[in-house]
Formats: sequence, C-alpha cells, structure tokens
Amino acid sequence: MPIIENICERKTNPRAKRYRYNRRDVGRLLYEDETKPSKKEESNQEISENNFRQLLTDTAAWFDGLGYLKILKVLYKDLLSKSNVEVERARSVWDLLQDLRASGSLSTSNLTLLYDTITVTKQFGFQSNVENQPPKDIKDHVVSMLTPFRQKVYQLGVELTKDEVSTLARLFNNILVKTYQDSWSMIMDFEHRGIIDEDFTKMVVFRRVLEQNGMTKARKIFIDGMSRSYDASVSSGAGASSGAGVSSDAGVSYGA
Repeated sequence: MPIIENICERKTNPRAKRYRYNRRDVGRLLYEDETKPSKKEESNQEISENNFRQLLTDTAAWFDGLGYLKILKVLYKDLLSKSNVEVERARSVWDLLQDLRASGSLSTSNLTLLYDTITVTKQFGFQSNVENQPPKDIKDHVVSMLTPFRQKVYQLGVELTKDEVSTLARLFNNILVKTYQDSWSMIMDFEHRGIIDEDFTKMVVFRRVLEQNGMTKARKIFIDGMSRSYDASVSSGAGASSGAGVSSDAGVSYGA
C-alpha cells in the first residue's frame, strides 16, 4: 500500500496495519519512488567498457553463427551510409559492430540498436555473458533506430523465395543475368541501383513487377505508408522509371 494512503487510512481506520513512518522517512521513500528508473531506462543503462566489448563479442558470435552477416548489412545500411561507411567491406558481424560504434550508433550508454536487431530478427533466445544483457523484458522493446522502411526491406528479404529471386534477377538484368546467392545479395544490389528505394515514387516498376509475377506477399510489404492515389497509379501502369521502363502496353522492359 502506498505510504500516503496508509497514513490516511490509519486516521480513519484504527485497525489498519500500522507502519511507523516519520516525515523524513516519507520524504525519502517518496523521492526513491519518483527517481526509480523506468523499464526503458533500466534496459539501456550504461555498462562498463569491458562488459560492452564482451556483449559485442557475444553478439557477433551469435549472428555470425547464424550466417546473418548479409542480413545485418541490409538492416544497418542507412546508419552506416550516413557515416560514409561502405557496408560491403565488412567481413564479419564484428566488423559491422565496430563500424557502428565508430559512427556513434552503438556505445556503452546506448545499446538500443542491439535491442532493435534482436527484436526485428526475433532472436529472443540470444544470451550474452554479461549479466542482464539483453534485458529480460526484451520482447517489450520498441524498435526506434531501424526505420519502418528498413524493417520492410528486411521483411522483403525474409519473404522472397529462391525462385522469386531468380525471376527478379532475370527481369532486372537484361545484358548479363546476375546470379544472386540469396535475397539479401539481390536487395543490396537493387538498393545500390535505386530499384529499391525509400522514395516510393522510385519503386513503381519494382512493385508492379512483384504484382505481375504473383509475388503478392512481397508487394504488400510496401503498401503501408503509400497514398491511395499513388498506389492507384501503380495499378494503372503509371509511374516513374527506376533503372527500368514501363512500356505503353501491359509489358515491362527492364535493364541494368
């Protein structure tokens, strides 16, 4: 029972359980309650340099073990690009984490990006050798550093099948058909060429191709956040060119 409520109840109910508080006790306890950190603050409190390096080591080992290097390159592209870091140069997850630290996206007092990564990739089984990292309430974490668009691109990579990746490779590479090892390799190439872009006006062709080739789930990923009028223009065949062109008939011509 809160302190003030208990004090008030003792005045009106003699049988109420008695606690001996003086004014100093009440003030101290009320101050402690007000200054108690929230769950968000508790989960992102500063850790020591040694613990930070241990946490990064454990994170790198976990995601490298899963073969997630290219996935994380896609997830971190925006953050590293802002710092003029070439994502492609990273040879391990450890390299990526060091680049993120150098860019200021990760620090001993800011572990948000690690929690974002765990939440988006749903790797809630990850455990480190650092106590309380990640926090027990990690499933309640709200993603904040990975943009909604970046999360959609991740969903696209998860959704596309090998056959769909092969189909897109043929459609968007006229002269020389590139062989992508997986959807993540294709996404990195398509983003570099502007076929996939945060500016939805540049994605008319890509979204139309997804629809024409029965990749409905992949296309729906990018529907949220677009205006009805613009989405209608995509269905009607109007749109901008993004390394490819839309012919006057129902066909689409592509080219790298």
